[in-house]
Amino acid sequence: MVNKAVRQAFRHSRVLQLALLMMVVLATAMVVGDGILTPSISVLSAVSGLQVATDNISPDAITGISVAVLVILFVSQRYGTSIVGHAFAPIVVIWLSMNAGVGIHSLATYGGEIFASLNPWKIVDFFVRNGEHGWLVLGGVILCITGAEAMYSDLGHFNRRAVSLGFISFVYPCLMLTYWGQGAYLLHHPEHVHDTFWKSVPDAMFWPMFVVAILASIVASQALISGAFSNMRQASMLGLFPKMTIIHTGHEVEGQIYMPEVNYALMVLCIAVTAGFQSTDHLGEAYGVAVMSVMTMTTLLVALVMLMTWNLHPAIVALFLCVYLPLEGACLSATLVKIPSGGK
Repeated sequence: MVNKAVRQAFRHSRVLQLALLMMVVLATAMVVGDGILTPSISVLSAVSGLQVATDNISPDAITGISVAVLVILFVSQRYGTSIVGHAFAPIVVIWLSMNAGVGIHSLATYGGEIFASLNPWKIVDFFVRNGEHGWLVLGGVILCITGAEAMYSDLGHFNRRAVSLGFISFVYPCLMLTYWGQGAYLLHHPEHVHDTFWKSVPDAMFWPMFVVAILASIVASQALISGAFSNMRQASMLGLFPKMTIIHTGHEVEGQIYMPEVNYALMVLCIAVTAGFQSTDHLGEAYGVAVMSVMTMTTLLVALVMLMTWNLHPAIVALFLCVYLPLEGACLSATLVKIPSGGK
C-alpha cells in the first residue's frame, strides 16, 4: 500500500516531480564538480611528494608541475578513453601492491599495535574523548572512501562482476594494509600527521612510488572525467543541457565517449582550482562536500527506487535509511560547517 501510494503521489504531483528533478540535477552537478576536484587533488597530492624528497622545490613549482600533468591528461582524452582505459588495470595493480608493500613494511617495523583499531569500542571512545572536534574530523575521514561515488563510470570499461570481484579480493585488502601501515607509522611519528603517506615510504621505494603515484592519479582522474562525459551526455539527451559533440571512442562498449566541449571546460576549471588552492588541505574539504552530497542524495534516490520500482517492504527501506543516512549526514555536516571558514 505504501509503495503504491508513493508512486501515485509522484505520478500526480507536479511539485514532487520538480523536486525529484532538482535533486537529480543537483546530484549530477556535484558529480561534475567531483570531476573537477578529483584530478586537481589527485595530481596535486602525488606531485607534492617532491617536497618530501627535496627542500629546494617551492609550492609554486609543485603547482606548475601539477598543472602540466593535468594539461597532458585532458589533451590525451581526444585519443579515446578506451585507449586510456587499457592502462587502468596494470597501473592500479602496481599502485595498490606497492601501497600494501609499504603498509606491510610499516607494520613489520613498528609492530601491530594499530590492530587494536579493529575494536568497535575505539570509535565510541574517540568521540567521547574528542567531542565536537571528533565530529569535525569526519570531514577528513571521508576522503578514505572517495571514489566509491563514481564507480558507475568504471562500468564503461569493466563489467559489474569484474568490479565487485576485483574490489573484494584485491583492492580492499590492499587498502586495509595501507591504512594500517600508515596508522602504525603515525603511532610512532605523530609529528608527520600532515604528510604521513610520503614520510612512511622507505627511501629505496620513494622514486618508484612517486612515478606510480602520478600514473595512479591519472587513472583516478580518468574515472571522474569519464563520469562527467556520461552525465553531460544524459543531461543533453533529456533536454537539461544544450546539445554538444559526442564522439564514441569505443567500438565495443557504448559508455566510452568523448565530449570535446566538456573536456576542455573541465581542463580550464581544474587548472583554475589547482592554481587557486595550491594545497590539498582546503581542496580536500571542498572535495568532501561534493562527494558526501552525491552519496547522501544517492541514498535518498535509491530509497525511492526501492519503494517505487523494486516494491520492497517499507520496513526494509526504513532500515536502509536508518543505517546510511546518519553516517552520511554526520560526514556531510562535518564538511558543510567548514565552508564559511574556507575549509579551516
